[in-house]
Amino acid sequence: MASASVALLGISNAIVDVLSQVQPADIEQIGAPPGSMTLIDQEKAVSLYASMQNKVESAGGSVANSVACFASLGGSAAYIGRVAEDELGNAFDADMRKLTIDMRLPPETRAAPTARSHIMITPNGERTMQTFLGACTEIAVSDMTEHTIGTPVVILLEGYVWDTPEGPAAMARAIELGKLAGARIALSLSDSFCVERHESAFTTLASGDADIIIGNEAEMLALFGVNTYSD
Repeated sequence: MASASVALLGISNAIVDVLSQVQPADIEQIGAPPGSMTLIDQEKAVSLYASMQNKVESAGGSVANSVACFASLGGSAAYIGRVAEDELGNAFDADMRKLTIDMRLPPETRAAPTARSHIMITPNGERTMQTFLGACTEIAVSDMTEHTIGTPVVILLEGYVWDTPEGPAAMARAIELGKLAGARIALSLSDSFCVERHESAFTTLASGDADIIIGNEAEMLALFGVNTYSD
């Protein structure tokens, strides 16, 4: 039996944003280029998390944020993303449920902890991010079922999911089930480098199953392989 119908179902990498006000010297100390986003391993994530002062944590990730905004405006929404049954995973789940979002995958005990992006903000407002992907990369084909997909009006897919081991196959299954349920498929391109990594898959989607493509100028140019809109 499928889950209750919603207007929007988001499927993405579930990441907890961990924000902290820091000084430029703190950025220099960890060896991160100011304003950069760097992927880090679990050991560094644990150390960095422990060192951050006055942390503010919230559910994050681009599609998760979009679903949260939609729900906060009164829309009926559901979400599929993998978090571990740990402090941050339970916080992510609770944040989304507070907005009455139907969480289709509960936190689960897995090898990897919940993904988090350590966002360090200097006095000039610049953000430097150190991101540990963790459990979000474990999203699987088996997570996409008639029950978890349900009968949404729109399914919003995040481009970054294609970077995970089972991501492409999982998204193909979600699209298949969504189409059978009569849903429209929307793809968020995530960033221009993501588009370049998965140009063939995204181009195929854009010319076939995807009804809506969401992207900024750089992402759209990358998708069509051009330098300007006049090409």
